[in-house]
Amino acid sequence: MNLTIHATALDLLATFLRRQLLAPSDLPAETSTRTGAALAQAIHAWQADHRRTESSVQAHLLDIRRFAHHAVAGDLRLARALGGS
Repeated sequence: MNLTIHATALDLLATFLRRQLLAPSDLPAETSTRTGAALAQAIHAWQADHRRTESSVQAHLLDIRRFAHHAVAGDLRLARALGGS
């Protein structure tokens, strides 16, 4: 995939996850505040990155996915949307 497609996908994922963070009642009870904060920080780092090189897009994608999987571990619908099993 090219950089534009990855960047667009990350923008959509970041928007989706930020909405989930703003509605914490939708997240599983076991979601930790620390994990949510780490996810919010990863999303913010992505949105503040204006370089958007292939390597920076890949790094941000890995960070956001890693924290998102922890934050929504109890929600199968969200985990599937993030590419989990």
